[in-house]
Amino acid sequence: MNEAETRAEHVDPALKAAGWGVVEGSRVRREVPITPGRIEGLGRRGKGLTADYVLEYRNTKMAVIEAKAWNAEGEVEAGKRYEEKDFNKIIEIKAREKKRVEIFLSQINQREKTLVFCATQEHALAVRDLINQMKTATDPNYCQRVTADDGELGEQHLRDFQDNEKTIPTILTTSQKLSTGVDARDIRNIVLMRPVNSMIEFKQIIGRGTRLYDGKDYFTIYDFVKAHHHSATPNGTASRSNRSRRSLRTRRPNRRCRAASKSRRRTTKKRRRSISRTARRATSST
Repeated sequence: MNEAETRAEHVDPALKAAGWGVVEGSRVRREVPITPGRIEGLGRRGKGLTADYVLEYRNTKMAVIEAKAWNAEGEVEAGKRYEEKDFNKIIEIKAREKKRVEIFLSQINQREKTLVFCATQEHALAVRDLINQMKTATDPNYCQRVTADDGELGEQHLRDFQDNEKTIPTILTTSQKLSTGVDARDIRNIVLMRPVNSMIEFKQIIGRGTRLYDGKDYFTIYDFVKAHHHSATPNGTASRSNRSRRSLRTRRPNRRCRAASKSRRRTTKKRRRSISRTARRATSST
């Protein structure tokens, strides 16, 4: 389905059903220029950006909508090369996800707390269902999804997961929500089922497993998307930015130590001068 078909069959009917262009004061503008294009020199500009739809109400812009080509039936486009970033967004292969879940469930200790990072919230829901179907535990709440759409129920699942005295839920699936700010000390496994876009994001995710806990000597990463490539340069050494940060951390305390030493020397000299002056006064008075 190309972009024009997407508009005609899906976007336009949905906007009309929602009252846009029908309710008094509402307006749907199509093909609206947003920017004139990048200046390329000699008075020329590149191609400008255009919004497919701009929704206005009483002359106030309320929203911008972009229509995209997509395959409504989920069929594979002939000749198209699909990459990891396309899976579970543009194309979904259920057998592929099932196999991945089967692999990591067979390798982890299923009693250990585990975080699974998925491509989308819908993908996290599908992976949750697969885990609960293939788990060895009998508790129906063994695996739960925690995403922005799960609201207070998701927050409760997260609090239970963070409680080291509780064992259920044992596995949480998520997309973006748990990448940072989660202090669950007993996480033993991190499963990556979605691409990681940068070294910073990779470190944030891995940081979920680095919390210390009694009896926890290590944690394990199950990387299905080659995200670990962000953590090293092509020759396998630590990146330059890592080395720079480490060297800065070692230099800063030294600078503070030198400053403290100078301060102590000044204080010592002042004390010596004061003692000397006091001694001279005592001698002259006698």
